[in-house]
Amino acid sequence: MIVLAAIGAILTLIGAVFGQGLPVFLSCNALLLVLSVVDVLLLPKRQVWSVTRHIPDQADVRQGFEVSIELSTSEPQSGYVELRDDVPAPFSAVLNRLSGRMEGSKASFFYTTMALERGRYEFKSIYLRYWGGLQLWKKQVKLELSDWVDIYPDLSQVRGVLGAVQNTLILDGHRIARKQTSGSEFHYIRDYVQGDDVRHLNWKASARAAKLMTNLFQPEKGKIVTILLDCGRQMGIELDGQIKLDRTLEAALTLAAVALKQGDQVALLAFSSRMKVYVPPGRGCRICMSLRGPSMT
Repeated sequence: MIVLAAIGAILTLIGAVFGQGLPVFLSCNALLLVLSVVDVLLLPKRQVWSVTRHIPDQADVRQGFEVSIELSTSEPQSGYVELRDDVPAPFSAVLNRLSGRMEGSKASFFYTTMALERGRYEFKSIYLRYWGGLQLWKKQVKLELSDWVDIYPDLSQVRGVLGAVQNTLILDGHRIARKQTSGSEFHYIRDYVQGDDVRHLNWKASARAAKLMTNLFQPEKGKIVTILLDCGRQMGIELDGQIKLDRTLEAALTLAAVALKQGDQVALLAFSSRMKVYVPPGRGCRICMSLRGPSMT
């Protein structure tokens, strides 16, 4: 549009030099008007567009995830399109590729984003802007679409701790045996191997077997670990870009994961001015799932 208008202005100036400025001016504007009307009429209608958004059901806070958008049309198109997603306020875009040329009836776009706060958020409409065949006009439409994502505390520390808690294997004669962790609960008796604590030698069993035998102990299991989580107003203070409650949640998740891995039971009590959540002692992932949700009053 700008290029054609500039060409018309130059032609009008040249025509004015020869005394034909007004006819040239009217002719250029009439031609520009006709081309504009033709371009608008050739623009696809709103009804031919449809869009699908692919988003994970859940993600960790401050951890980027990819959102893909598939744009389709009932009438094959050939032109340039731009998309903008209605991203919730607590999200920040990390990387996006939401523009390009559409050839045919389908095109895929994507962008990466991350949430800065926990909660449940809705991704609403998608805005589409596209050009006509002559590219004189752009048309913008709003495509209604709703998707939800749950943002949980950052679980990277939990995964790191669980990945580091690996039982070391040692060679016991011709067989592989797990290295036993220290504890006070008797487990069983086995042959003595180099590296065992000599204080745990079982002399009676050694005398009967005519070889050194040692007692193995394991940490006590079945203890109840109760986590008290303060969800009061003071926990909403921001510290290094993260509120104190989120930091506490991540620490509680790490503690709960280690305790559950050791065979203990975990209970949760979240409180502020009143008791908000209580999860009785138990084993399994439901405890960690419950820890993800407490919010502040």
